[in-house]
Amino acid sequence: MMSSRTCWLWLALAAACGRPGSSRADGGAGGGSTTGGSSNVVASANEGQVFFSHVAGASETTGIEVCFNEGSLGLYKTGSVCDHGAPCCFAPEGGGFCQSAVSAGTLTFTDGAAVLGTLPYLGDDYGTLALGQSAWAVGDQLSVSASGAAIGPFSGAFTVPPSIALTTPTTSGSLSVTRDLVVSWVPDSTVPDEFFEVSVFVPGVGAVACYPTDASGTVTLPGSLLQNLPSGSAATLRVIRTAQTVVMAPSAAVDLLYQTEQTVALTTTP
Repeated sequence: MMSSRTCWLWLALAAACGRPGSSRADGGAGGGSTTGGSSNVVASANEGQVFFSHVAGASETTGIEVCFNEGSLGLYKTGSVCDHGAPCCFAPEGGGFCQSAVSAGTLTFTDGAAVLGTLPYLGDDYGTLALGQSAWAVGDQLSVSASGAAIGPFSGAFTVPPSIALTTPTTSGSLSVTRDLVVSWVPDSTVPDEFFEVSVFVPGVGAVACYPTDASGTVTLPGSLLQNLPSGSAATLRVIRTAQTVVMAPSAAVDLLYQTEQTVALTTTP
């Protein structure tokens, strides 16, 4: 879900425009080739993100959001937003998705041969391409191409990875903020370069988030952190897997990020 101009995968709990903790995975200038791997750290004049999102469940949504900027955006990289590399932390809500200070021209998005839509540059922003339910399927080839402007023309593509299969919890219920919460899922070995996050979010307050490996298949959100969330609140468990591909554009590095998410509605209790 594109979360109404919010930043990153857990609703901009990290400040500024980047993904968590303003960490980054850059590529270098080039001729529009594509490579995967957050270990590709090469200086570039401009940076950008093209963020594809799929939220499964009763309110399934898909969408695309874009951000380009001059110099360092502090782009997404695998790892935890928590201080000192802690596996879990609480962070208050804040921030918002960045505007685009530079243009890459008109962006065209396709699913195989089908055009999903276009996003023209609006002067300081690209806005959001909201696509409703089931705009694409697992295994589809999604691509983006830019006509070019301050950031030169580029194109890139990736294959849609599997959705997350939660094993616990799977249904709405209550969450005691004084007890640990165990969350489990079926690991996915098909996405080599990915970022995994499990969080409980309360609007207007913030989230408790943990950053396990996908392969672990389980994580425990500690009650000592969940106590930061007020009792009697509507909360959302968010389990998020993000795959990354780096596109080498002329004078820019562009991250193609694909986020698939499962959510469970919870009500906090003492």
